[in-house]
Amino acid sequence: MENQIDLTRESDDDERQSTVESDAALARRLSAELNGEAPKNNKRTIDLTADSQEDAAPPPAQRARTDAVSIKEMKETIKRAGLPTKDLIDKPGTETRYAEALARLAERAERDAAAVGARRVTLAPVPAAAPGSRVLSFVLRNSGGRLTASWADGEPMAPQRGFTRQWQDRRVVKLKTHLKAPGTAATVYLAYDADGARGEQWQRSPMAYRQSGCQANGATLMKSQFQKAVRRRLPDVAAKAFRELLTFPKSGGLFVALRRLLIVSCEDSAPLDGINSVLVWFFAAQGYAPTEADVAFILGAAAAVADCPRGPTKKDIPGFDWKKKEAGEKKEYLAELPLADVSRGSRRALDLLFAVASGGIDKWDGDLLLAAASWFTAHEYAPAAHFAPRPQASLGRLRPEECILAAVDGEVGAYGKKRAPIFDVMEQVDPAMKRVKFDGEGGLQKWMGITRQFVRARQSYTPKDDHPEWTRVADEAARRLIAAAVVSNPPW
Repeated sequence: MENQIDLTRESDDDERQSTVESDAALARRLSAELNGEAPKNNKRTIDLTADSQEDAAPPPAQRARTDAVSIKEMKETIKRAGLPTKDLIDKPGTETRYAEALARLAERAERDAAAVGARRVTLAPVPAAAPGSRVLSFVLRNSGGRLTASWADGEPMAPQRGFTRQWQDRRVVKLKTHLKAPGTAATVYLAYDADGARGEQWQRSPMAYRQSGCQANGATLMKSQFQKAVRRRLPDVAAKAFRELLTFPKSGGLFVALRRLLIVSCEDSAPLDGINSVLVWFFAAQGYAPTEADVAFILGAAAAVADCPRGPTKKDIPGFDWKKKEAGEKKEYLAELPLADVSRGSRRALDLLFAVASGGIDKWDGDLLLAAASWFTAHEYAPAAHFAPRPQASLGRLRPEECILAAVDGEVGAYGKKRAPIFDVMEQVDPAMKRVKFDGEGGLQKWMGITRQFVRARQSYTPKDDHPEWTRVADEAARRLIAAAVVSNPPW
């Protein structure tokens, strides 16, 4: 038979050797045969080197034939597998390391083949683009925990080598390039590609602030608290306030918090390169369930926006008439939708245009984002800012003594009411405040806006305080509002 081993055949060399040498040569030849191609039949093989046929040792692990492979070629293979070669001093050691290298390369090839198969796995089917609409792809990539987002024309291509597509969806929107332009129909495909495991899903932390039971809504208080921390460049306080805002299930949450972060970055800081696109992706992909690492990135972005040395952006946008609420009608807007490969400015503009089109942004804030998108198309604007992901466990809870008292100003809680609750509490603190004029020049509302609402670290401004007693009463009223919003036993 072809694969049968002939134990009776003797070579010319064996005839010139002693019986012991002949047996040893035969054993070596047999061992080489056994460690080469396995016999096609399943008959028992005999190990002539064993001391006893009854207690035969298990056959050695198969090794690759090395007869036709030089030492140099073996070492090159060993290096390609990432194994060391400096400690190899003899051929047997090199052959052993060579076999280990081949096994490692084979395992690597299997992983690559599995990755290719994973990239071809079809996720939930995504409907085709609407006829006549602009087709764009917006892909978020997670490479070693680092998140980046990029735009491209057309549907998203297959993931890069080593990445798997973990989530995909689409948004059908109307993109406006200026305030009075008709919306342009666009189908935006959203995809999430990662080079590793997705990670643990984000768990909402226990809420430490009430939504009701106090005169100022807790979520509204946290929005103002976060914005004031950004204005004063307090990244730690901003990250804590943003995390608290995430805890409110209805008036807060990720979607509401991201919307506020995008607005604040344009109004009081600056959209940060490499960070703003990721935030817009999370804001638009409302069907995606974020992971703990995703939220750590977002919390780090909130701190980075507060730490940014530039801002407020709206002061840099000429033609943005804030008082008349007619943002940028005299500005030069984009003639057409920006492409991802035109310039960095057009990518920043597309981020903001898509954020507006994704919904949940009112006209006032939408006007600001549209004006900022137009400005970024014509200007390079890349302020330096320190960024690092902030895991929830590393932040701790926001304590009442860390709250910025100016966060409770003349706007907090005033929507749908004649005036903000802080003025009612001021009257509780000092009944004499009831006799103070409320509206008009010299009134409480005007004073509150001047002394508390517009104090910023980036723009040095210290108004003359003509009423220090009002400041004392307002600070005490703010403390009472914040204390009423905090639960009796918060999980700090």
